[in-house]
Parts: sequence; C-alpha cells; structure tokens
Amino acid sequence: MAGRQGDYERARVLHEERLAVRRGLGSTQGIASALVDLGGIAWFQGQYDQARAYFEESLALHRALENTWGIGAVLTNLGVLVRNQGDSERARALQEESLALARAAGDKSTIAIVLGNLGVVVQEQGDYDVARSHFAESLLLAREVGDKPRSATALVGLGDVERLQGEYRQAATSYAKSITLCMELGDKRCLVDATEGLARLSAVQGRAWTAARLFSASAALRGAIGAPLALREKPRFNQELAELRTVLGEELYAAGWAAGKAMSPEESLALALEEATQPER
Repeated sequence: MAGRQGDYERARVLHEERLAVRRGLGSTQGIASALVDLGGIAWFQGQYDQARAYFEESLALHRALENTWGIGAVLTNLGVLVRNQGDSERARALQEESLALARAAGDKSTIAIVLGNLGVVVQEQGDYDVARSHFAESLLLAREVGDKPRSATALVGLGDVERLQGEYRQAATSYAKSITLCMELGDKRCLVDATEGLARLSAVQGRAWTAARLFSASAALRGAIGAPLALREKPRFNQELAELRTVLGEELYAAGWAAGKAMSPEESLALALEEATQPER
C-alpha cells in the first residue's frame, strides 16, 4: 500500500525487514515473495539493475519450488523491466509465457495484470488493435474480480491506444475514468500515467498551453513520489516538450511549465478532469 501511495522508501524498508525475517526462518516461499515486492519497488524508483537481481533470484526460487503461479508473476515483472530497458521483443516473449501460465490456471486476476503489461508492449510495437483488445480484456477481468487499481491502469492503456487511433473523445473518457479511480484509491503512480496521457491528448488536439501545464504537473508528482521516467521513455518525453516549446515560444512555454509545477495536487487533478471533458477538436 505504501508503494502505491508513493512512499517508496518506506515500502522498501518494510519489505527489506520482511525479507530478512524470511531468510532467518529459511522460508523459501517467503523469501521469493519478498524479493518480488522489493523488485517492484526498485523498478518504480528507477533502480533497474537491482530490480532485475531481485526478480532473477525470486524466479530461481519459484522454479525450485515448482510454483507455477510464482513463476508467472516473476515472468511478467521481468517483462516490464526488460521493456523499460528497451528490449521489446524479449518483453513480449516473457509476457506471453506468463499469460499462458495464467490462462492455464484460470487465474482471472493474474490474467488481467499480464494482459495490461502485454498491451503496453504490443502498443509500442504499433499493433494497436491487438493492444486495444488486451487492454479491454484486462479491464473486463479486473472489474469482474474487483481489482480497482488494475481497472485504473487498464483504462490508461485504453486511453493511450484510443488517442493513437485518433478517437480523442473516447480517449478522454477513458483517462477521466482512470483519474476518478486513482483519486478514490490514492494511487499516485497511476495518476501520473493518466495525467501524462491527457497531456499528450491536449498536445495532439492543439491545446499546447494545457499540455505544458499537465506535463509539468505530472513531472512534479513523479518527483514527489520518487518514480522517475524510465530511461527509454526520456527521449520521447524530451521530444514532446521540445515540440511544445516550439509551438508556444520559450516565454509562454516557461510560464506554462512554472504554472503546472506550482499546482497543488488538487489543482492538477481539477485541470486534468477539466481537460478530459473538453469538446473534441
């Protein structure tokens, strides 16, 4: 819970203590589980090599235990990690292997998680229809099992694909639904993704001033919760900001960025929701 609310350092300390206890008890299953949690925290903090070490050790333990569920869970986390490191083909293979295990087990909750992760990879490879199908199924299953955080994440994925396919009104609706869930859950990490999606939607619809403020607000929130951009995402992000700077001019762009950075969380949420209800251009 501390991790989803943005207190990653506190979450790291708690899980390191948990890992130490499990190692002391010699609990292989407990050690493997704690390693996955620590890997996720390290990943959100941008510590990719450390995250990979945690995941690899956990995977070896789960394989030794012949724990199919655990193997699948680590595979999908590794898939997310290697995607962030730029290897989309390997990421897709890992996610597809994990998905096959989850489907064989009939585990709807895990299927929803893996479909969301796989949707991101497929979308980045340009296969928008397949990505949209994955996100839609992820959302359906997440709602069936009552997983609101996964529902919020799937809605961001749907919004991204809808935006890329030019369905701007539908994209805005998906982002707005995600933001509403993020607010309800206090899930700041998901809120960052939804706000950045809306910033991109604003930019493509010609609302550069709003896009600059939303990008700035999301960057400030990233800094506050300790969730930096993945290295592979920085070139795109920098290019998007450069394009906004060109459209607005240096002075107006700087003013927009300063305005977004100065917003309170409540103000940035209000702006994001206002943007989500703007008429399509």
